[in-house]
Amino acid sequence: MRSFHRQSKAFTLMEVIVAVVIFSLVVSSLVVSFRTGVKAYDIGITHSELDQTIRFVTSKIAEDLRNVYYKQPWTYNITRNQREQLLAEREQQLLQAGSRTSLLDDPTLPELGPRIDLSFRATDNGEADDLSFARLEFDVPLEMRHPWGLARVRYLVVNNTLYRAVDDVIAPETDENGNEIPKPTQPTIDKLANNVKAFDLKFGYYYDGEWLLANDWDSDASQYRNPTDEEEEEMSSVGGIRTTYSGGMQTSGPLQQRKSDDLPAWVEITYTFTDPKKTEKEKTVTQVVQLYPSQETYIPPEAEEGSQSERNIFRTRRSER
Repeated sequence: MRSFHRQSKAFTLMEVIVAVVIFSLVVSSLVVSFRTGVKAYDIGITHSELDQTIRFVTSKIAEDLRNVYYKQPWTYNITRNQREQLLAEREQQLLQAGSRTSLLDDPTLPELGPRIDLSFRATDNGEADDLSFARLEFDVPLEMRHPWGLARVRYLVVNNTLYRAVDDVIAPETDENGNEIPKPTQPTIDKLANNVKAFDLKFGYYYDGEWLLANDWDSDASQYRNPTDEEEEEMSSVGGIRTTYSGGMQTSGPLQQRKSDDLPAWVEITYTFTDPKKTEKEKTVTQVVQLYPSQETYIPPEAEEGSQSERNIFRTRRSER
């Protein structure tokens, strides 16, 4: 009988080490590729969400501004102003007569009614400006509309967050010390965007044969289009001094008031957003919106840099760094 002996073979230590090294390299490359892909996907999602937020914010503000509702201040609150004047005259008569009777105890005292506020106001707060105006609500469901179909919209930045507040156009009452009395119904406040580093406003208007830009605006003031001689001198050196507006109607005699500035021709808004992942990275967007009810209906080419047409009333510029 012949016996056959099989010789078994095994891996040597060197072969095992080489195999482990190769396997480790392959797994490491797969892990690195996977992590790179996940990071790229995360960055892409973040940038996509930021771009979507920018589109939403710019569209919302443009929609509100294009539906701005404004009237010169002497064209409304007429009855209320007349009643206030009547009460002031009666109060003066009581004081002259030495009477201790309060007008509040007079049963014939006429009701003043609510004071309406349709002014267009913007405060320059550096990179966190504040904008407030009245707008039409024809695009709002009927059950959600405010009285007269008008709402006061306000945009403001608090702690790098952009908010939109919606209230009625009734001005808050004030107490005897001039402090505002809170309304029974508080405004509706919505958060529009986070990571807002800057919300800067410029207002274009026409004065003395040229187009100019202002850092703030008050439609009821006589500051930019109708300044006094002293204001003109100071505007040229410090950019404008606000003058309190107290009526607007041009009348004769000592009660004559200067004409108000009304609405600007357009609003230029500059937004600066920071990257949520890398705060050192920023994205800046500039938007120009024309106000249709304004007394000027033209935006000069200088305000439309890079535009192909002077009729382009909406421009968005983007820059990243």
